[in-house]
Amino acid sequence: MNSENTNGKLTVIYPVTQGVGGKYVATNIAHVYKERFPEKKVALVDFDFKAPYLAGYLTDNDKVHGIDNLIEKIDGGFLDDELFKENMVVMENGIELLKGTKLRNNHYFIEQKHMVEIVKFLRNMYDVVFISVSTQADNAGTTSALFEADELIVVSRNDFTCYSIVDSALEIANHYKKDEVVLKWVYNQYFEGSNLDFNGLIGENSLEVIGVVPFDKGTIDNRDLKGKAFGNIIKRKRQETPFDEIVTNLGE
Repeated sequence: MNSENTNGKLTVIYPVTQGVGGKYVATNIAHVYKERFPEKKVALVDFDFKAPYLAGYLTDNDKVHGIDNLIEKIDGGFLDDELFKENMVVMENGIELLKGTKLRNNHYFIEQKHMVEIVKFLRNMYDVVFISVSTQADNAGTTSALFEADELIVVSRNDFTCYSIVDSALEIANHYKKDEVVLKWVYNQYFEGSNLDFNGLIGENSLEVIGVVPFDKGTIDNRDLKGKAFGNIIKRKRQETPFDEIVTNLGE
């Protein structure tokens, strides 16, 4: 028997293009959120079926559990809360991760019906769910997550690659999201020396800028969260990071 609580909040992190750090941003937002609200049940979910590496460095020890097992159980008609929970990997910070698919080249086997069921379980079982998706709309993970999102964060760099394709990315996001959902914007790896002006497109699309993560060539996707969250200060005092600002702007 599955639980009937359907109040879980879904926040989707949508990258303008692959390689801008959507997974890194998603992992760190979830990390800070869990620190700020330790009593809440927080899930981190990989719906990027083409590059399923969310929090890979942090959960490399578990190569068994993940979304593929849920797909099999949905097709068999016997997925329940216990089996769903069994395939969530508990991270050191208390967040539960739904790892990505191993079917990268066969992601079309994961269909809309699977996503509907998985989202239902996530809403039932967690207070807050952070979902990382691909920028492309050719898989059910991206389209379903955008459609279901209660909150949608677009992640971009202020470089030429993002500048040249951001219109098409926003078109996809606006097409699939709920009408009432406001697009929120996070700059990742923001480069102060860039002469590209994103302000026009941000205004035209009514985007709400909620955070800026500075350029850091030493950043590696999802690695060493504790090292990033805490500086060389008194251990009892937490150092503020750009992700604290993002979480504050997201609210509860």
